[in-house]
Amino acid sequence: MPRSARVKLPNGLYHVMVRSISEIKLFRKDEDKVAYLKILRELQNTFKFKIYSYCLMNTHGHFILDSYGADISKIMHSINSKYARYYNKKYKRHGHLFQDRFKSKLIANDRYILNLSLYIHKNPLDMKKYMHSPEKYRFSSLSVFLGIKNDEFNILDEAYLLSMLTNNLDDAKNRYRRMLFSNNDTLGGIVDLNKDVNLYVSGRNPIVRKYDFSSILNFIESKYKISKKLIIAKFIREYKDFKAILVAMTRCLCNLQINQISKLIGDITDSRTSYLGMLGIELLTNNKVYEGLIEEFIKINEPVIA
Repeated sequence: MPRSARVKLPNGLYHVMVRSISEIKLFRKDEDKVAYLKILRELQNTFKFKIYSYCLMNTHGHFILDSYGADISKIMHSINSKYARYYNKKYKRHGHLFQDRFKSKLIANDRYILNLSLYIHKNPLDMKKYMHSPEKYRFSSLSVFLGIKNDEFNILDEAYLLSMLTNNLDDAKNRYRRMLFSNNDTLGGIVDLNKDVNLYVSGRNPIVRKYDFSSILNFIESKYKISKKLIIAKFIREYKDFKAILVAMTRCLCNLQINQISKLIGDITDSRTSYLGMLGIELLTNNKVYEGLIEEFIKINEPVIA
């Protein structure tokens, strides 16, 4: 039976759940959860999405993810593919790690997103060690929401949800704590990933992902004083990093598939383009030469409005 098409919007805000296949744990050790969150942060630097709440358990993970104008499928495919490679190499295994596709549902409104965040943060209650203190669980954003510690992995925008409660951040954290530990059933129905909802969430200003490929290529040529012919030339290795940056920025800012990008950069193979994209992400994340490059491009260029 063919699977149904994923419901997506350019400015979608989603409840995302990832789960491993039944016979193995998605995260065998704490260091695996650390690796997943570091990968998420790395991809966040390129795709510019936002995380409003999260919790990683041994077999699955929950996120409130704001695609911020990017394609949710591109985001999650990039994160999960890189983690699967890490996992399979570390544990000397082959084959699928994740259970089918990731699950995602559009979030309906401000009340829905708050209740969903509470649900996600209650996941550690299922573990004996944390049944009375879920805020002590390291791989959840709850401790940040309650003001107990800072965001260890630098991936979270907790202020967006807390500001829905009150404009005073300290008051909002106290109110969130009371909501979390109250006995009121505020969570009914929010975890049904098979039920569609109407989308309205206020106060967001996502990036328009309709930039032209040629404008990105011209930007790189101008900034680094390198001919664009050399950047997209097929067999010149010394310019590989610039081509990788081009692919990563195109993946982030243009509504193009891998095969379309492959044709634009010398008609190379799709697997080579995917490799260059991941290399570009690493360069944008870890090399100070390219720090803030996407933001700089957005400031001086306009998207193509059809």
